[in-house]
Amino acid sequence: AGMRGPGVQLRDLWHALHHPLADLGTVWRFGVERVSAAVRVPDVPVRDPRLHPYAQRVGKLIRRLNVEVTRVLIHHRESVLDRQYVQQRIAGAAVELFVCACVLSRADAELAATADPKGGDLRVVELCLRRSLRRVRRWLARLHENDDLLVTAAADAALGE
Repeated sequence: AGMRGPGVQLRDLWHALHHPLADLGTVWRFGVERVSAAVRVPDVPVRDPRLHPYAQRVGKLIRRLNVEVTRVLIHHRESVLDRQYVQQRIAGAAVELFVCACVLSRADAELAATADPKGGDLRVVELCLRRSLRRVRRWLARLHENDDLLVTAAADAALGE
């Protein structure tokens, strides 16, 4: 579900490239969107300045996930539906980014409700965010460095296929 939007964009681009005069606007929009996605970090809004560094890290990883999903779709095209390892890694990264967004939102709301501007212990928040961000980076790294072929071959051998 999370790759449907980029997949539709790539399908439309493919159609536009085969009918360039009729769909020049599609090609142009796709190019602008891809360049923007590759260089612009999405804003993750938080009010408390102590959470800004984490919000920026989440934004950078959202951008990286966007770039990786596009890369995967271009590389595998329709066969991405059969690439369970790849789907697991993208889903894992997306879930962890969602966890980060939830933690940031909750912490920001609780800090805003605190009367003391320096109040609020952020150690648990920081620990949760640091671990979750680390897992996102691992999921994304495994898109490039993995043992998928060997794991599949070993499983096939074990099952006698």
